[in-house]
Amino acid sequence: MNRSGSSIVKKHLNSRTVDNTTAILGDGATNAEDELGHDFKQRLQKTLSHEKTDKTRRDYRNRILRMTKYFQQKCFRYFEVGVRKNTSAEMNDPAMYFYDKYEYDLIYAGLNVDYVLKFLMDQERTAAGNLRTKADMQKFRDAIKWGAQIRGEALSQECWDKLDLYLFSYKRQVAAGKGNGDVQTKEADPITKELYMLICKWASEDGNTMVDFWTKTQWNCMSRCGNIDYLGFSNFRIVLDAHAVTHDTTKKDKDGDRCFAKHIYANHEYHYLCQWTAMGNYCALYKNELGQTQKLFMWNTKDGSAAKKYQEQLKALVNKTEERRNIVSSHCRKGHFNAYGLRKGAASYASSGTTCAPSLSSIGDWSMGSVFDIYWRFLPVGDHYLGQILSGMDPMKPSFKTLPPHWKMANPMGHPLIREVMNANFGPILKTHSEADYDPTGLLLRCLACMVWHAKSFQEYIAHNPSNELVKVPFYNMRGSEIDALQQLITVEPTPDVMTTVTGVPPHIETTCQMKAIHDNLIQLLAQTRISEDNQKQRDEQLKADLVAAVHHGIEQNAISNGNITAKGINDIIQKHQDATNKQLTEHLQAMLRSLPPQFQGGQPAQIPPPGNQVQQGGGLLLQKPDQGKYFYTERFWSVPEDFEFPPKPNLPQALRCWLKGIRYGNNYVKPFRQLRPKDLPTTALQSQMRVEWQKFFKYLENNGLEMPSNTSEEVTEAQLERTTDEMWDLLEKKVSYAFTRKNAKSHCLSTFARKVSPSEIVKNGNPSDKTYLESRQKAKPAARQYKNRVRPLAKNPKYLRRGKQKTTANATNPARLQQATIHAGAGILLEPIDHSPRVLNSTRYSIEANAEQDRMMEEYGVGRGPTGPPAVAIGHHDQTSPTYLQELIDRFGIRHPYPPISVPGPLGPCACAGCSKELELGRHRCARCNIVIHNNCAMDRNWYMQKNGEEMCFCSDQCKKNLPGGRYL
Repeated sequence: MNRSGSSIVKKHLNSRTVDNTTAILGDGATNAEDELGHDFKQRLQKTLSHEKTDKTRRDYRNRILRMTKYFQQKCFRYFEVGVRKNTSAEMNDPAMYFYDKYEYDLIYAGLNVDYVLKFLMDQERTAAGNLRTKADMQKFRDAIKWGAQIRGEALSQECWDKLDLYLFSYKRQVAAGKGNGDVQTKEADPITKELYMLICKWASEDGNTMVDFWTKTQWNCMSRCGNIDYLGFSNFRIVLDAHAVTHDTTKKDKDGDRCFAKHIYANHEYHYLCQWTAMGNYCALYKNELGQTQKLFMWNTKDGSAAKKYQEQLKALVNKTEERRNIVSSHCRKGHFNAYGLRKGAASYASSGTTCAPSLSSIGDWSMGSVFDIYWRFLPVGDHYLGQILSGMDPMKPSFKTLPPHWKMANPMGHPLIREVMNANFGPILKTHSEADYDPTGLLLRCLACMVWHAKSFQEYIAHNPSNELVKVPFYNMRGSEIDALQQLITVEPTPDVMTTVTGVPPHIETTCQMKAIHDNLIQLLAQTRISEDNQKQRDEQLKADLVAAVHHGIEQNAISNGNITAKGINDIIQKHQDATNKQLTEHLQAMLRSLPPQFQGGQPAQIPPPGNQVQQGGGLLLQKPDQGKYFYTERFWSVPEDFEFPPKPNLPQALRCWLKGIRYGNNYVKPFRQLRPKDLPTTALQSQMRVEWQKFFKYLENNGLEMPSNTSEEVTEAQLERTTDEMWDLLEKKVSYAFTRKNAKSHCLSTFARKVSPSEIVKNGNPSDKTYLESRQKAKPAARQYKNRVRPLAKNPKYLRRGKQKTTANATNPARLQQATIHAGAGILLEPIDHSPRVLNSTRYSIEANAEQDRMMEEYGVGRGPTGPPAVAIGHHDQTSPTYLQELIDRFGIRHPYPPISVPGPLGPCACAGCSKELELGRHRCARCNIVIHNNCAMDRNWYMQKNGEEMCFCSDQCKKNLPGGRYL
């Protein structure tokens, strides 16, 4: 019995009775083309093209091309008679499958098989010197057969006999060479159950949802990568307590006649083995892409591209660390680890050590003959049992007989919270596919139930690795109270009208469950016996203690009645006093707490906050409620935890959700990103990312008229998010239409769109309507920012004095600049630029007066001015720096805001500060408001000293410090 369906068809064709002598009716009729139609051949060819795939046809053409090149190089004489050059009509004929690139073809009629055998013998070994596999050599024969069929030419019987004999002998040669390691092998080693579990754990830890979902699906389906590549929602359906997956075609069944359902079960014990949870995470993360197609992995790509991508990511996952590579090498040979080992590993695990054989061949797409195909294949119990085993449930434990997590109500979408969570996580999918015959709502409801059941485990992954892609899933950013409310709505117990029967449970599981119940009862009985014994011992000990206490109490009362002082009486008095003191302290602390701002009260302004409200998170103390997101570390408050990172490469809907509702970061909550300020982020990288990506993009949207919801993050509904998302896409398609020229443009991340909306990109790639925003934003600078003849002030202590002198010479024609370039000729000190403002004039005048008063005081008290005394004001040779000139400037411009002197010394003795008793200290300062002499130390001690705009100020009282002259207030 041949395993291929095509060989069965050919057997029936060869056994038919045919008549090739009678002429075909209507053949050659003049009106045949009009009746058949002008497009008859094109339509027929479109159907006939499905006989083989283009991948197979191209492989055959490449093998024929290799033969023609071989004949041209090494058998030139035969090349001239045995190879033809295709005509232009043949190259353009779609039925010939030359694909506009294969110029030469063999002449099949009269093919000399000896030249073909010579070619095959030269192809036996690879470049590495190993023998090729028999299947590889067999494909050359298949290519010749297919090419002759396309040409309509027949080969001689001698040709077929020699080719068959050679291939049969080559098969024996390969078998003999395997023992010597002389055969090229590319087979994959089985991926064991232990390695499969590790791969699932690694994928969950890294947040690689694509590898996680694909790996679990391929393992549970026990299929090839190519069969998972084209799966879509239409291939899934709900069957009792399982999901049934039906392939369209398989490698051995291209017609799809023997593709039957494979049942996949949830795993309520191990989150990293639950395929339902992995499907929910994947669909929630890629909901926008899946809202445009029902295919799970192929998004407008070629066949096999998704499988290739999965294998690349799988190898990258296991090669991420040296430890992972060592673990994989202990399970698989070097170079023999690839995704095809999942199929082998699942078959080996499911078929080893089981008491009753499941339908292994059925789910593995194997055939054992017509009896098996007709009768055994439809045995549902065996297939369900195998599905339970592949899901990771232990068939030797009573927990094998457990329903998957499911909702307690028959209509979950009728519950407002469940409906809101479904729309938040799978909204685009439900909107697009809810009216299709494969409506995935039921599947996604079951997936969401498993996500809720395993929520804490995945939140721990996010807390450990905040860059995990699962942080983009809206469900894992929900409040803890909302997740707790959802967990109250799911169960694994039988629920009427929802799920009551566990399928795939063999008889020995029921026996195990009964034994488990008996074991639990015995354990409970033993525990109760021990508790009774312990209680009896406690009662005996309590009785002894009561007797001793009664005797002590009697003795104590007798002593008190006789007027004696006892130790117990003293202890009672002390304890009573301590209780009263503690009560007063507690009331005082509560009163102090009520006077503090709310953020320091832990959300409980009426009482002392319990220790649980002050949580150490990410190196910072969370002093507010978690929802408010204030974190204290490095001696200040921040809006995010210390180790915070923005979500990695979020798409626009995910970024909009973070912008409006915030995000869950580990065990903390970060408030909506629109409320974040760059200065409240701990690192410059975060500040730069906030400005360049988040604020830049959403500011562009708001400036172009996009209305954001004005309510708080808790009040932003999914309907508002969906409406804002649609308006955002409409606005971007109008304003930056050039950003949507490529396929899947809506899947681009936030940073890409932030770059697309930059003015330089709009000027470079935008159309006239895109540039209207730039024209509206081009405004003149306000008058306050316009500088006329702005001159940069010179430094007080220049590094290069000669340059300053050169500026004096160069600016001789400009008096304003000449003043700023004045240099003290003798000392070489560059003076400050002379400013004619009242502040500078007063400062200069009071400096001169202070120096004069200082000299007078020094002379009066007989103190000489040494090198440590106050330096005199540097007066240059320029006449404009003289006191006379300064007085003229004061008379000319006036004093708008007079400042009292701040460094005029006073006499020895106490100053005007209250409580001053310093008899021998010189008053060197005056109050900046009332001009009363005070001591510098007195002002320092009372916090009446300050510096403002480089000027020192001392005050004699709080009143003077609060109210400065000229209307200036501190």
